[in-house]
Parts: sequence; C-alpha cells; structure tokens
Amino acid sequence: MDNLPNLRLLSIFNTIVKHQGFVGAQDELNLSASALSNHLSALEESVGFTLCLRGRGGFQLTEKGERFHQNMLHILEEIEAFTRATAE
Repeated sequence: MDNLPNLRLLSIFNTIVKHQGFVGAQDELNLSASALSNHLSALEESVGFTLCLRGRGGFQLTEKGERFHQNMLHILEEIEAFTRATAE
C-alpha cells in the first residue's frame, strides 16, 4: 500500500480531465498551469506511466490514462460512499 497515489493528485487529475485540459481546471482549482503540470507529473511519476499528452497540440488522455481515469472514478465513488456512510 506504500505506492498508492495521493488522493489530492487524483482529484486534481480528475478536474483536469473533466475540463479536457488546464484552462478550466485552473479556474476551478485556483492553481496556475505550472502548478497543475507539476501535480500531474507527480501523479504520473507515482503510477509509472504517462497519463495524458499535453502541450501546444492540446490535451488528450493516453490509452493507459483513459483506463486509469475510469478505474480512478470508481475508487473516488467508493471513497465518497465510505465517507457518507461514516458520517451517518
């Protein structure tokens, strides 16, 4: 369990994907493009592969990034359900 991705990094990644890039994510998270890039790079380093292509050509999830994102959504939903159940 030592190599689990940081939940904050997962949340930031999810926001970037939701906005299909950094622009909308910057506004929602109140973070600079540089900070978002650093967080995304940290997540990619943590998981050991490239999650998305980004740059002048735009934003696009890699094939592994797409699978990772789908699995991550399931995990985040489970965490949310756990949090709700714990609060009750």
